[in-house]
Amino acid sequence: MNSTIERIEKELNKTFESVSEKWIKTSSVLKKLNLQLIEQRQSKFNPESLIKLYLYRRIKGIHYYEKLIEHLENNETDSYDLGFSNGNNNKLEFPTKRAFNKFFKNKIDDNLKLQLDNLTKNILRIATQKGIVLDLELVNKAIKDKKDKKRERKEKHFMKPLNW
Repeated sequence: MNSTIERIEKELNKTFESVSEKWIKTSSVLKKLNLQLIEQRQSKFNPESLIKLYLYRRIKGIHYYEKLIEHLENNETDSYDLGFSNGNNNKLEFPTKRAFNKFFKNKIDDNLKLQLDNLTKNILRIATQKGIVLDLELVNKAIKDKKDKKRERKEKHFMKPLNW
């Protein structure tokens, strides 16, 4: 196994072992990881922040970049944890979808992308093994969605015409 990945897994284990609650925010886990996997070049956004953004997106299961940015604008603490900050207009600044995709196309090779995807799986695996829930709001949303679907099924059942 790659020594960088081994180091990150050790950091993950330490992070999850130090959690005093049974849940933790994904952004808090990512904040504690040293993900300096590629060389820093002159850029508006730190490569480590872009990598954390990618991991965050995968862990949260957010498929559309626009939804990701909307989510982060509504959850500023997560944005700061990932390494983003306010710009001159005192508003959080994120890379455009084009800049984000260009970064991954030009700076992240297939091997590193595979390692990042595996890191995502490891974060979820270790959290599960330690009995820690990542992002309690995801659990609450899943419970609400399940209740809504159950309610819809009941309504459909009661709305069926009676055949006499």
